[in-house]
Amino acid sequence: LQQLLNAATAAGIDVGTRKLRRRDGRLVARELAEAVLEALEAKLSSDDPAIASALDIVNRLLREAHQAADGEPAAATHILPLVLERIGPRHDFNPPDLSDHGLLTGREGTESLLVQLKRELATCDRVDWLVSFIKLAAVRMLQLDIEAFLARGGTMRVVTTAYMGATDPKALEELAALSILHGSRLQIRFSRESDATRLHAKAYIHRRDTGFGNAYVGSANLSRPALTEGLEWTVRLSQAASPGLWTKIEETFEQWWGDPDFVEFGLSPDHPTHAQFRELIAREKGAFASGANEDRLSSLPIFDLQPKPFQQAILDRIAVEREELGRTRHLVVAATGTGKTMIAAFDYRNWAAKFAAVENREPRMLYVAHSERILRQARLSFAQVMRNLNFGGLLVGAHDDRPIDALFSSIQSWNSRIGTGSLAPGYFDYVVVDEVHHGEAPSWQRLLEWIRPRTLLGLTATPERADGLDITRHFEDRITAEIRLPEAIARRLLVPFRYFGITDTIDLRDVDWTSRGYRMDAVERRYLEAGSQWIENVRRAVLNYIAEPLRMRAIGFCSGVSHAHDMADQFERIRREAEARGQRGVRAEALDGDDSLERREEVIGRLRRGETQVIFVADLFNEGVDIPEVDTVLFMRPTDSLTVYVQQLGRGLRLCPAIDKDSLTVLDFVGQHRKEFRFSDRLGAMFADQSASIEAQVENGFTALPPGCSISLERIAREQVLANIRAQTSTQRERLIESIKRLRERSGRTPSMRDYLEATRIDPRAFYAKRDARYSWFGLLDDAGL
Repeated sequence: LQQLLNAATAAGIDVGTRKLRRRDGRLVARELAEAVLEALEAKLSSDDPAIASALDIVNRLLREAHQAADGEPAAATHILPLVLERIGPRHDFNPPDLSDHGLLTGREGTESLLVQLKRELATCDRVDWLVSFIKLAAVRMLQLDIEAFLARGGTMRVVTTAYMGATDPKALEELAALSILHGSRLQIRFSRESDATRLHAKAYIHRRDTGFGNAYVGSANLSRPALTEGLEWTVRLSQAASPGLWTKIEETFEQWWGDPDFVEFGLSPDHPTHAQFRELIAREKGAFASGANEDRLSSLPIFDLQPKPFQQAILDRIAVEREELGRTRHLVVAATGTGKTMIAAFDYRNWAAKFAAVENREPRMLYVAHSERILRQARLSFAQVMRNLNFGGLLVGAHDDRPIDALFSSIQSWNSRIGTGSLAPGYFDYVVVDEVHHGEAPSWQRLLEWIRPRTLLGLTATPERADGLDITRHFEDRITAEIRLPEAIARRLLVPFRYFGITDTIDLRDVDWTSRGYRMDAVERRYLEAGSQWIENVRRAVLNYIAEPLRMRAIGFCSGVSHAHDMADQFERIRREAEARGQRGVRAEALDGDDSLERREEVIGRLRRGETQVIFVADLFNEGVDIPEVDTVLFMRPTDSLTVYVQQLGRGLRLCPAIDKDSLTVLDFVGQHRKEFRFSDRLGAMFADQSASIEAQVENGFTALPPGCSISLERIAREQVLANIRAQTSTQRERLIESIKRLRERSGRTPSMRDYLEATRIDPRAFYAKRDARYSWFGLLDDAGL
């Protein structure tokens, strides 16, 4: 080593030393530990007699350590912290601490993060920064240091976002300009979809070829206050002190850097990503109006819209089925809020271009849904993707834009104005059926069984139906691609939920049960009879579990119209009484199916603006309504249908950066139910691990949830849920047998196990995990009489 240092000095390189300090003991001990480990492994890897030799090494070291502790001087007295290339006049330099951890607090009299970063840039070999936002003032404070770092051959990677519109586009542009001057050794990536990738991490990683890297992890973004005067807490983590933790830091950064949600920020000033990033910033600040809730688009996006990575994966699956397997019917299952309509628009754009090239004409497209709201939003999504303000026309209510090659029609208007008599089954080349879980209703069946397009695309969040009918029969008995609710939360496409099961006094065990579930008129009477005491229980739960009830934006799902209006009336009465005492109360309103579209829009608008805190609804908002501001959902009715339950839960899961929404609070009022009512379905729909035992999860804590989610059950509510789940255990086998029989009746042949699993999407562990021959596939076939 000394020879190398002498040669470096002769070559004009400054070599600095300092005396060993007390805190360097850990560093020396780690060096010793590595040397001892190598010696021991060499000895122990040969043969048994070598063990005695290895023990002799350990004992010798222990004796010498004791002698040194008694005052025997150590041979080594200095440590070598830095070797600097001389590129200018020599000056005193205080290097960063490389051997131990530290804490920066921003308090007066302590070194700032800015000073630390300058020291790191002067001595490290590679830099990786991961921050939510970057301000121009901070970049200019570090500009000379970054430029010097790049000039001596350093490489730098920066990851950031457009979150909240906080990053200055000019800051990224100036960093890009520095990179051009120095061999493009600085790379920048930003999140293309800031609402889907809400990166809050702040990490400044400085790597050294010697293995003495430092990382600064904490609350400080790259802004002037955070670097200089803000009371930000930042931990300095030493690679030498914690190599295992350092490896985790490096791996995590590489995951973010390789995340397809992040795209390269081009270096040249005219690169299209510069305009894209400025548009993202403007959108985050509220200056970009997408027109998603308006009748018309006032302008088109500056750049072509592109699918998100998970959407592209679904599009690829559709393309493989279409082009490689020759299939023409595709069913896509995508959780509410993940952009089902955009998937259809992107697929149509790709397919239409190929169709026009071969057929020498534009394709005729039909988009069918059940409500005008869904159709309007779908037309606007297609217009954006197709970059055509006048794309498509409506056939719904008073609107009839025929003849037109791209028609957005309600199922009611289709049956009453077009039907199956006036057009050939193959007239439309490309057909989209939205919310296709309605497909077994007679009005939808007529369309699905008659139409014969070149491509049929079905969209739904929940293909399962409470009546057991299977919509996959319209799509060759298979699901093409899917992204369910737990996966969407894990991918940060939806916010996580905090679910609270509230003990409820309502007893529905003696209410009649039909093929469609509870008789809802009897259920509603039971809730209305419970009176003010039950409403007080709801109010108390809101106060207990909602941090700021006066700022919540909630939807309460009720058992009927009278129930919804009674809830709103009682909440309003309580609010007026509170105001009479000089206090504030929760403002409530009610909506039902008889309300006009205009009134619905007015009430929704008040909720979105925070003027109303809760809307109580009956048979509304299950689907086709996009209110991202909703942050609380109240389940005040027994929802038998898993489809409806997931749809209602989805009303509050959408991302909403405008109000910095970070989660959904769910208050589920758990009463006593008949055994036919399945709590297991409701809970299981929220699990990331679908093989998890529902009963074990309830008993031992919910560990199978998506990241950031939680389920808490009050004591009595937990007992009622467990009792309900245990009452169903004996009937699980019967349900499997019935589903096999239904598949046999539908297909006309005895299904194979593969047919069954593809058609039902049931996890095979549902029966093989029982360790009972009767639960085997052939055992179930025998009992089904097949």
